[in-house]
Amino acid sequence: MKQHLYLPNSAGRKGFTLIGVLLAVGVVSLVAMGISVAVTNGVDGMSHMRNVALAEDVSGLVSGLMGDPDYCRAHFGGQTIGSTLPSVIASSVVFKEISSGGTLGAGDIIKPGTKYQNVLEVQSISLKAENVIGPHRYLGSLNLTLKGNTGYGLYFNRSIPLQIATDMAGKITDCSRAAEVVHGTTQGVWSETCDDFAAKGWPAKDSCLKDGRWHKVYSHTSTGTPTYGSMSALIKDIDEGADVKVSIPAGGFVGTADAHSERCVSTIRDNGMLLCLGSARLGVTDWVTPVSDATGGVVYYSTGRLIYHAPSTVVNVPLNWHVKF
Repeated sequence: MKQHLYLPNSAGRKGFTLIGVLLAVGVVSLVAMGISVAVTNGVDGMSHMRNVALAEDVSGLVSGLMGDPDYCRAHFGGQTIGSTLPSVIASSVVFKEISSGGTLGAGDIIKPGTKYQNVLEVQSISLKAENVIGPHRYLGSLNLTLKGNTGYGLYFNRSIPLQIATDMAGKITDCSRAAEVVHGTTQGVWSETCDDFAAKGWPAKDSCLKDGRWHKVYSHTSTGTPTYGSMSALIKDIDEGADVKVSIPAGGFVGTADAHSERCVSTIRDNGMLLCLGSARLGVTDWVTPVSDATGGVVYYSTGRLIYHAPSTVVNVPLNWHVKF
């Protein structure tokens, strides 16, 4: 019996065809491309989030520096605001260290051209005056431009608002961060009485008074007649824990005590009067330890009376009363 050998035709062959291989390669390539895009997007997304966080860090650092009026004034005091607003006051700001004497030091804290955390470059820092908010008062801003090296968006702009005060010639005399909430308080420009708190960038008079600096809350003539504020408001501040000091206006008393300012060691209320007990002045002529009801030290009265010389030298002087929280 004959046996016949049958060879399968091409349609029946098993294995990979060229089209199949190409399709497989295409599928793998698409998958790989998708993975690559996902990884790239993920890296860019993380870089972008990192850059945003660093931009906020830089902005927060500058905002914190500008919360100190002395630091702000050291950098911008004396610079002139132009007659046309908005006005660029300084186009290349460099924030420096402060020396022990309160002047600008040699060390740089933030300046254009340097990288923050070796990632985000500070490209520019400029100071502008933008709006008038009162006589010789301006709303300005510090504007920062920053650049990252990777991420979705490489450029970041941040603006820190400032309250700016000038003299009659338009030269900056004071400045501080404005409308910036930090630890629950709003920082503005210092005011002697805080009556103009809104124009100085404070949300309320109480916020202005409790900024950690001295403010006048009460004054009177040499006979005790009030010329500003009220003694009840002064006593309220004392009850809330404020430190107190008194000052004699220049020309208020011709003598060793003229224009003198002194922090009260303690205060006493006596028959409707408020007494400020000062320190002894043993080393100064005509300014030695007095005796008043067996209490040593200089004594100031809210009636205008001042005991400043032992045992009973008494004069009447106008006084300013200041508080600091």
